[in-house]
Amino acid sequence: MQNSPIFIASDLAASSFRTDDIPPKMAMTSEKQRNLPLCRAWRRVGGRIFDVAWSPASEQLCTAGEDHGLIWSPSDDGNEPCPTVKLVPDGGGSSGNQGGGCMRCAWHPSGKYILTGSAAGVVTVHSAADGSSVGSVRAAANGEHEVYGLTVLSNEGLLGVGVGDTVQQWDLLHARQTALTEFDAHESGVAFGGTRNPEGRAYVFSVAARGRVLSASLSDGTCRLLDAQSLAPLHVLDEHARRGASCFACALSPSSTQLATAASDGVILLYDLRQLKRGSLGELGGHTSAVHGLAFAPAGSLGSSVDDGELLTTGSNDGMVRIAGTRSCKSVCSLHVGGPVLCTAVDHARDRIASGGGSGACATDNVLSLWSSLPSGAATSPQPKSPQPKCGSCDDEHHEPDQPATEDSRMDEDA
Repeated sequence: MQNSPIFIASDLAASSFRTDDIPPKMAMTSEKQRNLPLCRAWRRVGGRIFDVAWSPASEQLCTAGEDHGLIWSPSDDGNEPCPTVKLVPDGGGSSGNQGGGCMRCAWHPSGKYILTGSAAGVVTVHSAADGSSVGSVRAAANGEHEVYGLTVLSNEGLLGVGVGDTVQQWDLLHARQTALTEFDAHESGVAFGGTRNPEGRAYVFSVAARGRVLSASLSDGTCRLLDAQSLAPLHVLDEHARRGASCFACALSPSSTQLATAASDGVILLYDLRQLKRGSLGELGGHTSAVHGLAFAPAGSLGSSVDDGELLTTGSNDGMVRIAGTRSCKSVCSLHVGGPVLCTAVDHARDRIASGGGSGACATDNVLSLWSSLPSGAATSPQPKSPQPKCGSCDDEHHEPDQPATEDSRMDEDA
């Protein structure tokens, strides 16, 4: 497959960081958490969900799944969501699953396009209207590695892609790679993958970007900070590595200078980008297994108190989505999903959380969940709906998800 030109005009402008004060270093306390006024709508899907992303207008949700990608149009009334458009990535394979399934997804700022990264190492640009392919680029030669990171970098059509042991920059206007940084395993890093990774390479598991900063979480336990325009290395955070854990996820706050990283041991660390030499300034616990989902939410959202400060939502293999206040490093809510959680996303405009996941071993725990705030005075934390008949637009049956898996499980991480 040859790269073909893709014309996309971006409206995304790099914004400057707000300089809010971040509290002194502390760990999450064990104080009794509150029961936030959230209700849940959920939907079982055919395969694991590896990534979720809200559209710029917050009207639609995209999921990247083991079988393919999907676009959803969730309602505000708590009814079960149904998919409206299927996204099949480019790049060889069977006719029904050409690109080997979707690993990552991201919306173009215009809302007219969706970008997916596949298990075959291909980035495809889809029309959000019907899911058709507008064009694609191959980020991994011969489909050797999956795409584990996907983020829009600038209003000039630049895209950041994490694949294998590299972060790449692509110019989608001309379908060409403009920069590449290859990572070596850090001296204090952990070996990941066992016999599946005999060379001990450091693979990218996620990327996040805001303004001139791009962060990449790596299998060796480090989080690497790069200049988003040149991909020049800026800083290495190795605290997870020194604890013997791989770094599975990273997130940059959209409204402050905070960076969050999550690891295979369930620990989440908070950093201030202005004070990186001080190390982590906060630690969030509570999860009993690997954390893959990280997303910031505004202070006072999701029914929380503004005193909690900016919120961080986390999703783990332990079957829980947790919400913590970054000012106090206290847990404010725990949400039971019923299966491993591999991704989370926050809809800032409509005060909603989306989470997705699955174990790959049990089809019944492949679940998309939507959590939204209840009106003032409504009962809190209602139970999921009773089993429903098959949806008219698909063949999935709707039942309450099983209990969380007791064994850590995620897709093979050896890239």
